[in-house]
Amino acid sequence: RVSAESQDITLDGGNESPTLGELLKYSEDSDQKKDSGEDASNHHILDLASPKMQPVPFLLAFNNLSYNVGLRRRFDFSSVLSRRNPASVKTLLDGVSGEACNGDIVAVLGSSGAGKSTLIDALAGRVAEGSLRGSVTL
Repeated sequence: RVSAESQDITLDGGNESPTLGELLKYSEDSDQKKDSGEDASNHHILDLASPKMQPVPFLLAFNNLSYNVGLRRRFDFSSVLSRRNPASVKTLLDGVSGEACNGDIVAVLGSSGAGKSTLIDALAGRVAEGSLRGSVTL
């Protein structure tokens, strides 16, 4: 039979949420009580819910994202003779906008080559610096 005991954590300094140090101190205090025989229970439930603690809502929003990359110019004999300057920029994202709230399950859907991975990379900051236009806010 497993027994559980609900404990309240006393917060130092009037903080709204416990710090890691306070949680570790509580854990050490519980271990000391167990070692001294004061508390026979091996399992504890930490009740961190309190009327004062409200989760901070997060909203990831991205507006009008555009991402362009430079193309490598192929060097062959015909391009030298024609002296054409083909477009050397490819647009991977063009005016993409959206948002995701905390707790939402979000899917990025699209056909092959539509820019799904590019969008995720852009939101994660894994794109070439200066080539992404638009705004990303959290």
